[in-house]
Amino acid sequence: MQFPPVHGTDTIFEGTKTFWKTRVNLDLVIAYHAKSHCIEVIAHHPELGRECRLHLSSILMLSKMDQNDLALRIGEKKEVFIKQKKPVNVQQLTKEVLYTSMTNYIQSRLAYTVAEEEPLFQISLQVLMGDTAVADANGEMRLDVLIPPPASLDPVATRFQKRISTKDINSALNSLKASAEELKRATRYAELSTSSVDGFKLMLAEKMKMEQEMKSRYSPARLLWIKAINRVLVQNYCDKVRG
Repeated sequence: MQFPPVHGTDTIFEGTKTFWKTRVNLDLVIAYHAKSHCIEVIAHHPELGRECRLHLSSILMLSKMDQNDLALRIGEKKEVFIKQKKPVNVQQLTKEVLYTSMTNYIQSRLAYTVAEEEPLFQISLQVLMGDTAVADANGEMRLDVLIPPPASLDPVATRFQKRISTKDINSALNSLKASAEELKRATRYAELSTSSVDGFKLMLAEKMKMEQEMKSRYSPARLLWIKAINRVLVQNYCDKVRG
């Protein structure tokens, strides 16, 4: 069996992959690049807003598929169409069955690990029983279908969006709460300042009124003594407000 004719790039799978143990859901895109003979696996972490990619040899991937099982499932789909008296597109059925088998192969081996550096997570394909493993440049064993990105590869342009997490919501709420507290304090200080200014103006008005009254009642020497006392009182009041 061969890949159906494709011009450029074709999407094998687009959906999500759930890792139950870590409770992580990744957006997953698997694309076939006919010219580069490459299958590109793109995983996006919606909460981190980061993505990772793997590249697989499409030729080796095709060799991993059970040809008898593929033929059997294609035959079953044909029978369904025939019974429903619908036209049978053998090429389209072959494509659907092949893409489903490759998706199952990749998803059953896909592993997720947390990373300390960007992009903060990594994906890999685990080697299962019966798989062929080879040593990479670092001497570590990896699945034989994994390859470096081909030079002729035109990477798939993705439009993933970062998902708002509970952590993001809590962070925003805490920031909003802190801003509200700051506004509350600023408002209280403004009210105290306004109250102090109003009180100061009232005190000055009263002092000026008293001064006019005292000019008609006391001698100049006595008035100078009273003014000195008033200056001390005003200074004490201002120090109290500032404190």
